[in-house]
Amino acid sequence: MIEAYVVDAATNAGVNLATIKLFKYVGGIWDDLGKTTLSNGSGYFAFSDVNPGLYRVTISKSDYVDRDFAITIREDGTKDPAMPKIILTPVAQAVVGNVVGTVKLDTTGQVLPEIYVSLKNSSNAHVTGSPLKTTADGKFGFYGLVPGTYTLNASGTSFTSVTRTCYILSNGTTDPSSTILTLSRDPATGNIIGYVKYGTTPLPEISVRILDSTDTPLASSPFITTQDGKFAANDLGAGVYTISIDDPKYAPATRTVYIASNGTVDPATTNISLTKVTGTLSGYVRNSSTNAALAEVWVSVKGSDGQNAASPMLTTAEGRYYFSNLLPDTYTLNASAPGYLTATRTVYIREDGTTDPTTTTLFITPDPSVVGTIVGYVRLASTSAALPEIDVKLYKGLVQVGNDIRTTSEGKFLFENLQPDTYTITVPGTVSGGPGQTYYEVTRTCYIRSNGTSDPTQTTIPLVDKP
Repeated sequence: MIEAYVVDAATNAGVNLATIKLFKYVGGIWDDLGKTTLSNGSGYFAFSDVNPGLYRVTISKSDYVDRDFAITIREDGTKDPAMPKIILTPVAQAVVGNVVGTVKLDTTGQVLPEIYVSLKNSSNAHVTGSPLKTTADGKFGFYGLVPGTYTLNASGTSFTSVTRTCYILSNGTTDPSSTILTLSRDPATGNIIGYVKYGTTPLPEISVRILDSTDTPLASSPFITTQDGKFAANDLGAGVYTISIDDPKYAPATRTVYIASNGTVDPATTNISLTKVTGTLSGYVRNSSTNAALAEVWVSVKGSDGQNAASPMLTTAEGRYYFSNLLPDTYTLNASAPGYLTATRTVYIREDGTTDPTTTTLFITPDPSVVGTIVGYVRLASTSAALPEIDVKLYKGLVQVGNDIRTTSEGKFLFENLQPDTYTITVPGTVSGGPGQTYYEVTRTCYIRSNGTSDPTQTTIPLVDKP
C-alpha cells in the first residue's frame, strides 16, 4: 500500500480533495497506471494492491503548486519513505520558475527533434510533464517549478545520453536561464553475418572464431552455427576482422571482413564453403615369395561405393604407389600384374585425414598357372660346334632350381615349368662322364616374364677350351 498526507504549507492543515495519480517506473519511463484518488478532509490518501517497484505520485489542486514524490515498495512490503507528508504551497505564496532549453547535435549544431528529455527534482522524482519529447525545432520546457536543484537528461536512439544540473533560485529565476543540451551520435557499429556449408549442405554445430585486427578473439567468440549453418556477431565497431574455422573434419578456412566507420560491412554476408580434410594412401608392392619390390604393377583404389576413387597407377621402379587428396572413407587397394595373383587390402582414411595403416605393403604371389621355359645351346666358342653332354645348372638367387640338365647331341638344354622370376644359367664346362672340367665356366642371366615369356627367347652359351 502507498499512503501519505497532503498538508497546506501555510496552515499545516490537511488539504481536502487534492487529485492524486499513480505512475510506475517501467522500461525507463513512468507508466501511467490509470489509478487516481482524492485526499480526504485530513489530507490522507492511499493506493492498495501495489506490487513491489518504484512509483511516482503526483498531487494537484487548484490554487496550489503541483507536487510529486517518488516511493519504493520493496519485496518484503516495506516502503521508502514509509508515510511521507506532502506539503502543497498556495500559488499566491509560491515562487516558481521554468526550465527551458534546446537539444542540438554536437558536431554541427543541428537542432534535434523527437529527443526524450526528463527533469527530476532533488528527490529523484520526475516533475510534472517529465519525460517529454523535443519539438520540431529541438526545444523543451518544464514550467511552474518550485525553487530547488533539478537534473536534466536527454537521450535518443543512436545518441549518447547527456545529463545537466540546473537550479530554480529562491526568487524564481533559473540558472542557467536556457540550457543547451548537445548530443553526440553513438559510434556506428556493424554486424558480421555468415553461413557455413559443405557444398550446398548447411553445416550446424561448427565453431566459428572471429578475431579483431590484433588477432584477439572477440569476447563472445566462438560462435556456433545454427541448423541452417548461420553465425552472427552483432554491434561490432569499425575495423578489420578475421573469421576462422578450424574443425577436425574439414580443412581450415579463414575470411576477412571489414566494418567501415559508418557501420557498413564488406562483405554484407560471408559465405564459407568448407572442404573435407583429405588423406593419402601410399605403400609398396612386393613379391610375396622373394620380398622383392615390383615395378610396373597396376594399383587401383576404390571407395566404399565400389567406384574408383582415383585413376589406377603403375608402381615406380622401387615398387611404390601413392594416391593423394582422398576423402575420409573405407578404401580397397588392389595390386595386379600379369603372372601374379591379385592382392587386396582394406585401408581407412579417418575424419581427421590420418590413414590406417599409415603405409600399406601389398604382397602379390606369382600365379602358379603362369610358367615359362628357358631354352638354349652350348657351343664351342672357336668353331660354334655343338657341345653335347655338357652339364647346365639353373639358379634362382643362390638356390639351384631342379637338377642339372645335360646338353643333347645338338648342344641343346631346356628348363621347363618355371615361374616368372630372374634366373642364372651356369655352365661349369664339365663333359658328362669325362675326365673333368675342360672349359672355362660361363654364366648367363635370363628372365621369365610375368606373362610366361622368356628373355632372351633363346640363350647361346659359348665355351672356351681350358688349356
